[in-house]
Amino acid sequence: SLSESKDGSYIKELSDGRFRVRCKGQHCYLPNTKGGLQRNRNGRRYPAETTWGKHTAPGAAFYERVKSRRVTGQLEHPVDGKSAMGLAAMVVTEVSKPDPKTGVVMVTFETMSTDAGRVVEAYIRDGVGFGLSSRGNGSIETTNEGIDEVQPDFEPITFDCVVDESTPGAEVAARTLREARERLLESAQGDEE
Repeated sequence: SLSESKDGSYIKELSDGRFRVRCKGQHCYLPNTKGGLQRNRNGRRYPAETTWGKHTAPGAAFYERVKSRRVTGQLEHPVDGKSAMGLAAMVVTEVSKPDPKTGVVMVTFETMSTDAGRVVEAYIRDGVGFGLSSRGNGSIETTNEGIDEVQPDFEPITFDCVVDESTPGAEVAARTLREARERLLESAQGDEE
């Protein structure tokens, strides 16, 4: 098992060669507090209570889909926004509620033994960083401050592995990957001795 980072992120190689990864997946806006993100790099703001907070609560449809391993992500967002079984790279196994102080939503996923999943595993083994980006449907309204705010009709679909994530810090960091890779190599060498 690999050690966790300060923020709770980790990468762990499973016994069958796939990987389990936990990292930041979204950053929500927390009104009336100093925590939370005003907007992400694509100009959107996700209010914690009416978006991810609502969908990560026990009993919510998205929560139940995650718990039953029915939320899969792809390499990059599909152009039409629709998931396709043949393109799945990972299965999302846990999505946390937004942290009440920071607004951070942590995501845990496992790579799949598909061609796309092997690409993600190659990135991890080779120490190449990549990001996570949420995908969902819903409306946006522009606030008086010019921020595109995601509305309560937001319905999450999944998280995808992407090269350029819009949420600051929602990456499987290259440094973490290099450290994990070094530990894996050290443990493999120890097994040979």
